[in-house]
Amino acid sequence: MDPVALQKQIRDNSEDLTQFLGDLKSWQEQIKQKEQALSKGGKDCETEIPPVRSKKNKLTKDVKLEEKATSSKSMSNSDFLKYDLEKATAQYNNERQGKPLQDSISEAERQKRLEEANFEKENGNTNVKNKKWKEAIECYSRAISHDDNNPIFFANRALCYLKIERYEEASKDCTAALELDPNYVKAYLRRGSSYISLNEPEHAITDLSMAVKLEPANKEARKCLSEAKMLKTKLEARDNSTIVAISKAHHERSKAPLKRINIEEIGKNVKPEVLEKEQEITERPTSLKLSRSSNSVSSPRSTPRTPVTPLEKQFLTEVPEAPTNSVQFLVSWGQLRPEDHYKYLSKIPGGSLPKIFGDSLESGILSEVLKALSSAEEADLISEYLNGLSETNRFSTLSLFMGAEDRNVVTSLIQKALECKHITKEEAEDLRKKFAV
Repeated sequence: MDPVALQKQIRDNSEDLTQFLGDLKSWQEQIKQKEQALSKGGKDCETEIPPVRSKKNKLTKDVKLEEKATSSKSMSNSDFLKYDLEKATAQYNNERQGKPLQDSISEAERQKRLEEANFEKENGNTNVKNKKWKEAIECYSRAISHDDNNPIFFANRALCYLKIERYEEASKDCTAALELDPNYVKAYLRRGSSYISLNEPEHAITDLSMAVKLEPANKEARKCLSEAKMLKTKLEARDNSTIVAISKAHHERSKAPLKRINIEEIGKNVKPEVLEKEQEITERPTSLKLSRSSNSVSSPRSTPRTPVTPLEKQFLTEVPEAPTNSVQFLVSWGQLRPEDHYKYLSKIPGGSLPKIFGDSLESGILSEVLKALSSAEEADLISEYLNGLSETNRFSTLSLFMGAEDRNVVTSLIQKALECKHITKEEAEDLRKKFAV
């Protein structure tokens, strides 16, 4: 490089540096004056100090680079652990959907919503006690609109859907409740019951097994689980008995030539001699002759038949002893007159009914037992038998299929025992819940 040009370049750089330092010092003095004017509140604060010569773009660029460096700075481990990802995700989703963030709602507004939701829930519970299922559904729906983070609202509405046989809606509400509380046993139980009604035993077994795992002492869950397994076995047996058409590909079919089979109709174009011979052969056994008597015996077909009167059903004259299993009970029960049913029932302790029936209690027998109890004069035995029936296997399902007449009988029996003061109001309410009346 030329030494003269190098010296000239050094001299120019020195002048530029000296000028830049002078501008920087001047800019510092102007900043100090600005700060003093702001602290004193003078009018000088309103005047805008121009940037130093042509360094405005350079300063702006430096500020942007600094902001970019700050924003791209990596997050430390402690800040990462404190970062609430769920909250940030919810804020992002709410901003996209145009919904306000829950934290932006005031505490008073949130409390007001919770109070309104609980108020609607209490109204729904009252309607459930009065068996007003549709009104209860409306109440729980309003409660969900005020507070959709409470799984109880969804589970209660699912119960109402089960009562009116809307099993799809019940299943969806139970799913929503389980998303909020994965350990909610009632939600598993009710969704399993809806799956049983929808003939989906595999899903029902999964939910009911989870309910039994969470609460091993839950008898209702175990009963429903056994019903789901029985339903699965029944459906598999039905599928296995179905005849399925065999379909083979063209290359898998037999190569043997087909045979033509001639079909002849009997009775047309047949010679009269053949018909006479056949008629003679068929009529030969009908004419019987006695060798020792000249009188002929007429054909059995010619003798008029006497009408056969059906045998009258024989009922037991004495009431048998108490049975030890369901087979003995059903045999004795069927051989007794309806008016003797309660006498036979009174010989059986109410607490032994679950052991006697096991899984064999059907809705027809339950209806007959309730009718027999309605003729009972001793009110103290009513509660004993009702409790015994409610503890039998599969009773929770049987109670759902009880007719209106049976429910009226149960209501009158509970009222009778309550009036005679053989049970308390709490015990009566417990029986109403068990029989779903």
